[in-house]
Amino acid sequence: MDSISRRRFLAAMPAAIASCFVTAANAATHFPGTWSPSYSVDVERLRSLGLGPMADWLRASMTDELRIAFPANIAPKRLIVRLTSLTLSSYAGRGSRGGHGSGGGGDTDYLEGEALIIGARGEIISRYPQLLALPSSSGGAWYQPDSERARIANLARSYVYWLSRNIPRS
Repeated sequence: MDSISRRRFLAAMPAAIASCFVTAANAATHFPGTWSPSYSVDVERLRSLGLGPMADWLRASMTDELRIAFPANIAPKRLIVRLTSLTLSSYAGRGSRGGHGSGGGGDTDYLEGEALIIGARGEIISRYPQLLALPSSSGGAWYQPDSERARIANLARSYVYWLSRNIPRS
């Protein structure tokens, strides 16, 4: 498998795996007596850094991904994801691998934050800090009109995918 095919495969994995959770999420809503977990995505730090619209896109996208990855029957009672850093590189379609480009990671997008599981009395039960790095190209072609939104949605999807692997199921 060449490096481009491998990157495409790895970029598509989180979406494919997350789609498996949709059936479980839909099934959970049909059982009587199920409770609805509380999801919250805190982007205030990103707003304070001047990322207003991007922070809002990220919050909306991540909230949707949390509902898919943590359906009511397996989600913690209260889950807060606090995002502290978002970096979208100025990707322009060329890679920095194989001796081409700067080689300094200039084509990588980053998302950093932590997930908090909150107890019944408002106490933090556990923390799950996380830093995600993805190739800027993983959100699609840079020349597409909504490329930034696609990159942000891909970051949210991948971030939640890794959270779902790290947070124990209840």
